[in-house]
Amino acid sequence: MINREKGKEKIEPDRLL
Repeated sequence: MINREKGKEKIEPDRLL
């Protein structure tokens, strides 16, 4: 599930931060 996490980081990096 690395691809999904990488896409989410690029789409909504604010949510991860």
